[in-house]
Amino acid sequence: MQVQHVTILGLTYVTAAMGLLLRQLFQGKGMVVGYSPHSEMLKEALERDILDQAPKNWREVVAETDLLLIDWPLADLENLYREIGFRLRPHTLVMDFSRLKGPVYQLAQTHLKTTKFIGVAPLLAADQLEKGANAIAAATPDSFKNSHFCLVAHPTTNQETFDQTIAFARLLGAEPIFADPLEYDGLAQMLELLPILTASALLRTVANSEGWQDMSRYAGLTFAHTTQAVSLNMDAFWMLQAQKPTVLTALDGLIAQLQQLRQQITQGDAAALQTNLQQVEALRRQWLTRRSLPDTGEPDLLEAVEDRGFLRQLFTFKRRS
Repeated sequence: MQVQHVTILGLTYVTAAMGLLLRQLFQGKGMVVGYSPHSEMLKEALERDILDQAPKNWREVVAETDLLLIDWPLADLENLYREIGFRLRPHTLVMDFSRLKGPVYQLAQTHLKTTKFIGVAPLLAADQLEKGANAIAAATPDSFKNSHFCLVAHPTTNQETFDQTIAFARLLGAEPIFADPLEYDGLAQMLELLPILTASALLRTVANSEGWQDMSRYAGLTFAHTTQAVSLNMDAFWMLQAQKPTVLTALDGLIAQLQQLRQQITQGDAAALQTNLQQVEALRRQWLTRRSLPDTGEPDLLEAVEDRGFLRQLFTFKRRS
């Protein structure tokens, strides 16, 4: 399969980074088009060379695409699948980046005509995580280099879909890892939803305090980064409904940690508090280290890609001049 036409539905940091890389690889021999309900985001994507085109009639464009990348709010996903399902060609490879995979597979089986569908979770490189930005303006073509690309496979996922998705992951500079939908959705509750709920509680606590109007003028980078997750809450309600017991268990664990900190502060136990904070800092460093894959030493991603026959079979591109 040669991919010459890519369609992106939903512009996010993740899909923007992929658009940048694909346009570099295609170099005029392929097309990356996209759609977002936010017109200002589409304009920015065109200005930053993330997309070749942003056609108004995106439904017809879907019918021509070889690779469809979807990063869409869960609340509106069923309507989107209804719109595109009968328009897809049988060979179209569809990758869905939604935060929950189980419900998405049910929608795909109901509405999509293609036999090549897979839920995926591209994981940003560790150095990208440290930047703390999720706007499309911060996206770079190497955002996934030396990281992992999770294939969340369903029992119905066929071998061709696996092979092409693995090739795409390595095109991004990432290594594929695998999870089943139930396993992944349980992890997502902890890693995606808990930070949103924590940031929401923090922001509401501070905003409800006396003097917030004056205080807000002085809120800086730490406060901005810590509360940034509230901007990702569009899927929070759907994630809460999917696995409520898992969410409640995670919240209980968070509350227990806060109570421990409160007790240490109340008791004036400076040594215990310092040890606690140092341990947490070490845990974060260990996490980032584990998230970093060793650099392969390849000086030019495009050159390395051209040496891989299975990637040449998947994508049409030419070397940069």
